[in-house]
Amino acid sequence: MSYVETVSLPLAQARVVNADRVVVASGIVWLTQSGSPEDVVLRAGQSFRRERPGRIVIQPLDGEATLRLQSDGILSGLRGRIALALAALSDARRRLSGDATRSCG
Repeated sequence: MSYVETVSLPLAQARVVNADRVVVASGIVWLTQSGSPEDVVLRAGQSFRRERPGRIVIQPLDGEATLRLQSDGILSGLRGRIALALAALSDARRRLSGDATRSCG
């Protein structure tokens, strides 16, 4: 069973994803995977298939980007959703820490 999630990323917002395949529906993105010596730039219509375990980080380069994240199995899809939720919590925590520092300073 395959799992597909569509996400939109604003310019300069990096996101950690756990997907077996990333398809760029619109925009241009920079993609890197831990353990891989090369980074990738993808344009609308291009895709990246994970060939090894490792965290994937994606960031739009020129405006907003829309991605389709595909996972080959139900467990992979759940792992992807958990990774996205943890990344969002980490970003929120970082923003809150920055807000607290600014209000104290």
